[in-house]
Amino acid sequence: MFLIWSICELLEHIRKHKMQSYVIAEVHDSIIADVPTNELAHYVEVATDIMTNKLCKQFKYINVPIVTEADVAPVGRSWAEKEAWV
Repeated sequence: MFLIWSICELLEHIRKHKMQSYVIAEVHDSIIADVPTNELAHYVEVATDIMTNKLCKQFKYINVPIVTEADVAPVGRSWAEKEAWV
């Protein structure tokens, strides 16, 4: 439920800000997206805010810290080559 809610919020932000990024899939507990290089920092910042701060404000009964991680694959390369976003 929390991941789907986060995806909906993220899609709304992408639409509202006319971003070129788009969500491709949800796999287990991850959001898979295709994000242009020039939007990457903004996308990760917004996604992290939605999945940590906004999620906890929406669902007040969450009483543990929520942590996110972002991995990024180089343009045109395999997911096997993805690295942690710093």
